[in-house]
Formats: sequence, structure tokens, C-alpha cells
Amino acid sequence: MLLQISIGTVLVFALGLPAMALPAFGRQLFQIVEHRPATAAWILIGAALGALSYAGTRRTALVRWLDTLQHEIAHLAWALMLGGTPSSLQVEPHGGSVSYTLQGPLAQLRAFLVSVAPYSCSPVLVIPIALALLRAPTPGLWLGVLSFLLGLSLSVPLGQIHPKQPDLRRYGLWPAIAAAVWLWSASVVMAGELLITGSMSSAYERGFRVLSRIVETP
Repeated sequence: MLLQISIGTVLVFALGLPAMALPAFGRQLFQIVEHRPATAAWILIGAALGALSYAGTRRTALVRWLDTLQHEIAHLAWALMLGGTPSSLQVEPHGGSVSYTLQGPLAQLRAFLVSVAPYSCSPVLVIPIALALLRAPTPGLWLGVLSFLLGLSLSVPLGQIHPKQPDLRRYGLWPAIAAAVWLWSASVVMAGELLITGSMSSAYERGFRVLSRIVETP
């Protein structure tokens, strides 16, 4: 068990390495506000409208159903990526479930990551990332649309975090929330870097540089 926890900590940290660059990303946004106000306006206003649109509609029947659908798809996608074998998926407006089996090494660790997946990264995030890769973000309506979708998709995981969520309580509430927020922060940095620079690789480079400085500090 101790070995699984140790390897699990390393794996979650590796997946969330760009989160180390979150402060630098925040400073980059402030610089954009100062030197490129038009770009900053499209990004910030678009993201805010996306977040508000989710907050304002998440109680409606259709959005509740879609919210549940993306939640279960997140479980399913991570189960597949981590070597699981899904057997069923059920979606209803007030809840859903995914059945899967995980066997082999570190099964408990992989099950933990599958459990926190919907609270760290929504499948909806694929949409603005794919669109940004197809057409480079430039100041204007296109950047506003991408920022709107980004704000919406990043709000979905946070909106689902609740102390009564069985997924979070299964492995301990606060460790699960900490892992989810860490991975969510990495998504913010990677998607944000894509909108600003057109590349997500720089997010990992920044995270590694921050980590290197911490390790080298006497």
C-alpha cells in the first residue's frame, strides 16, 4: 500500500506538473492586460461569460443531463486510458454510473485517478483545445469564442465538487479534492497557454523549470 501511495503521488504530480507554472501564468495574464489590452479583454470577458453561462443554466433539465453525461464520459475515458475494461454506462438527469474493471499493478491508484477525473478535467475541454489547434487564436471574435468555451469547460469540474460526492468520499474527501484541484490547475495552464502562445508544450517546460528551481534551492 505504501508503494502504491508513493507511486500514486508521483503519477498525479507528473500529470499535474504544469500546475507548478500557475503563478507564472497569472503574471503572464497581468502582462497581457498591461501591454495587449485587446487580447486580454477577449480572453477574460469570454472566459467569464462562459463560466457565468454554466452557472446560470446548470439547474435546467437539459444541462443537468449533459452535465451527468460528460461526468460519466470522464470516468470512462480515464478508465480506458489507465488500462481499464468498461462494461456499462448509465446516464440520468439526477445521476449516472460507469462500470469498469481495473486489474494488474497499481489497480487502487488507477481507480483513484478514474474517480477524481470528472472533478479535474471535463471532456468538454477537448472542444476549445481542438478548435484552437485547428485555427490559431488571434485577437477578435475567434479568440472570444475559444475563451468562452474554455471558461465553460473549466467551470464544469469545479461545479461538480461537493462533499457528498461518492467519488470523492471513496478515497478520502480532502486527498481527492486536492488531487482534482491540482490536475484542474494543470488544465488551466495548458489550455491558457494554448490560447496565448498557440502551444501547450511551454506549459510543461515552465512547470519543469519551476520544479528545478525548487529542487536546486539550498
